[in-house]
Amino acid sequence: MPYPTIENYPYLKLEIDSKSVTLSQFTNYSRKGLHGAKIDYAFSGNAIVKRTPHEPKHLWAVTALASWEERNQFLLLAKLADTKIFTPPFDTYKITLSDVFLSLIEPTVSRPKAHDYQSVGMIGDIEYFAKFLVGIDLSSIEERPLGDWVELSFTMNELEKLTE
Repeated sequence: MPYPTIENYPYLKLEIDSKSVTLSQFTNYSRKGLHGAKIDYAFSGNAIVKRTPHEPKHLWAVTALASWEERNQFLLLAKLADTKIFTPPFDTYKITLSDVFLSLIEPTVSRPKAHDYQSVGMIGDIEYFAKFLVGIDLSSIEERPLGDWVELSFTMNELEKLTE
């Protein structure tokens, strides 16, 4: 399947319950894996490779330009997720993030695809846009009004692996 057209690429879509917001204009985007392999050295000089037993989680730092309507939807969604942390059932606070900004490259597809877009890379590796379950750190949200637009900065943490 082809990659998204330039009109709708890149974007981040956040969803919880029946509410969603799509952000598509960015001044900063970074996604990094946490808790990957770490190399230390023994006193003898030998390398010691340490790795957590689970697949590394991800951390996003995003700055997006949003309309006032998108800003309101984003804040509602973030605060709704935050209030659901203490409301039974206790796992409903997780936000589904479709990350169609930066593709994952892995030996196999380990997360649900954000879309059916995929391409086969080098010798069996798969490149695809993925979905994640995330939480937004409310204390990280910063807003800067820019006339008709608002610059939103925030961070998100992957909570657990989303399965289809």
